[in-house]
Amino acid sequence: MTSNVSILIADDNPDYLELLQNFLSSFGHQKVMLAHDGLAAVALLEKNTFDIIITDIKMPHMDGMHLIHHVKTHTPLTDIMVMTGFSSEYSFNDIIKAGAIEYLSKPFTRDELEAKLNRVIRERNSVALLQKEIRERKQVEKKLRQARDGLGIQVADRTKALERQKARLEQTNTALKILLDKREQDKQDLGDQVMAQVKQLIDPYINMLHSTNLNDEQSAVLNIITANLQEIVSPFAQRFSAMQARLTPTEIKIANLIKQGMTSKDIAALLKSSPGTIDIHRKNIRKKCGLASKKLNLRSFLLSRQ
Repeated sequence: MTSNVSILIADDNPDYLELLQNFLSSFGHQKVMLAHDGLAAVALLEKNTFDIIITDIKMPHMDGMHLIHHVKTHTPLTDIMVMTGFSSEYSFNDIIKAGAIEYLSKPFTRDELEAKLNRVIRERNSVALLQKEIRERKQVEKKLRQARDGLGIQVADRTKALERQKARLEQTNTALKILLDKREQDKQDLGDQVMAQVKQLIDPYINMLHSTNLNDEQSAVLNIITANLQEIVSPFAQRFSAMQARLTPTEIKIANLIKQGMTSKDIAALLKSSPGTIDIHRKNIRKKCGLASKKLNLRSFLLSRQ
C-alpha cells in the first residue's frame, strides 16, 4: 500500500542513502528525498514540506544535531528520527532533548527501521486526531458563547443541543486523557522491564568480562560499553531512588533482606518479629513500589532497581 507520508533522509554515506531509500520503498513510502549532509537537507526544507526526517548525527558541513535545532526552529511539526553509532560528542540524552522523537543505532535491520518508523507514524496520527478534537471543541465552545450572548429564550433548545455536544466532547477528551495516562504507565512499565533485563541478561556477562584477563584496548572498549549502558538505564534507576525515599527505615531493611532471597519466616526470625508482621510490611512495600495490582515478583523488581 502506497503511503502519503513525506520523508527526508540525510546521511553523508551514499550507500546508506540508497539502502534506506530501498527499505522505505519496500514499506510503501514513495515520497522520499535524499540529502548528502545537513546543509543539503536545509536546502530541501526551504522548498519542500516533510512529515519525517531521518538523519545521521556525524555529517560534514552541518551535523545532525544542528539540523535537529534548525528543523525544530523552522518546522516544529516535523518529526525527527536519528541514526547514530557510538559518538563521544553527543549523548543519547542530548539527542532526545534536542527534539528527536526516535533513534536507531547503526547498524540496524530493515525490521527495526520499519517498526520504529511505524511507531512514529502512529503517534503522528494520534496527535492529528487529538488536535482535530480540540479544534472541534473550541468551535463548539465559541458557538455556545455566541448563543448565550446574542440569543434569548427562542434558542434555548439549540443551546441545550450544544451543551450536549460539549459534554460528549468532554467525555472524548477524558477518554483521550486516560489513553495518554495509560501510555505513560506503559512507558514506565517498559523502563521496569529494561532495568530487569539489563540486570539479569547483560550485567552478569559484563561482570564476567571484567574479571577476565583483557588487554588495554579490550578493557577500554568494555569500559565504554559499561558507561553507555549506565547512561541508557540511568533515567529508570532514578525512579527507584525516588520510590525508596517513600519507604520507612524498617521497610528499607526488609526490602534489602528480600533482595538477598530471604523468606518472611527467615526475616521474622532475624528481626525478632512475626511472619504475619513481615507479610504486612511486604504488602506495604509492594504498594509503594506500584505493584499492588501486578503479579510481578517483589524480589525481582527490587533487584532490577539496584
